[in-house]
Amino acid sequence: QETTVLGDTGNFYEVPNPELGPERSDTFELGAKVDWAEVIRLQPALWLSLVSDRITREASTWGGVDEIEGKEVRRRVNRDGAYFYGADLGFETHRWQGASLHGSISVVDGGIASDAPDERFVEGPLHGLLGGSGDYENPRRLPPAAYTLGLRYAPAQAWVFRFYIAGAAKQTKLGPDDRSDLRICEVERGTLASQRGLDCRGTAGWATYNAAVTYRYETMTLDVTALNLTDERYRRHGSGVPAPGFDFGAQLTLEY
Repeated sequence: QETTVLGDTGNFYEVPNPELGPERSDTFELGAKVDWAEVIRLQPALWLSLVSDRITREASTWGGVDEIEGKEVRRRVNRDGAYFYGADLGFETHRWQGASLHGSISVVDGGIASDAPDERFVEGPLHGLLGGSGDYENPRRLPPAAYTLGLRYAPAQAWVFRFYIAGAAKQTKLGPDDRSDLRICEVERGTLASQRGLDCRGTAGWATYNAAVTYRYETMTLDVTALNLTDERYRRHGSGVPAPGFDFGAQLTLEY
């Protein structure tokens, strides 16, 4: 698809490039499981991905023109490289009186090799080690920090009650293409912040409050969930539609 695409893909009018090759990614991971008896279980992890022959878009022409139907003509090519790194942490406390806490957090950062200096590039804590002396730009649609935090209560073997918060931090570290993406920088219907002379503020942070109950009886399991209890209106970074509002569901499972 990336080699042969032809037409309007949303932000650009893309044309084929039969010489396009695959990307290469070398990933290194380090993880652990730590169990502090009768207190807490931890699962920390670190990872690093080094990307070469990265696929990106460059300005091009089609039929001798560089713009079609108001969209800039671009094709996909292999460029220098990129790096991404992150950390994840999950935890769960041991149960006390039937109750336990659990949660997770995930953070990602990175940089994309660029042909020219980008004054908007934000150096992460490991850029000096991984980026070298070349020019870099922010990655496109870089995920913001995401987290969960929950309480689990099982007063009896048949019942489990759960309440948890799920959310993400705001994301203001935007790549050049993000700033021309209506999913991220729209200030009013069909209008980018840059078209109003404004600086794009990125994607706002959000948090949802959720609850669930599970009841088990012999071969029957009943699950009832209530998600986004406050009917929070939010959008995941890079998504073209708002996330669901308040959501109630029930599921009955019979095993035989």
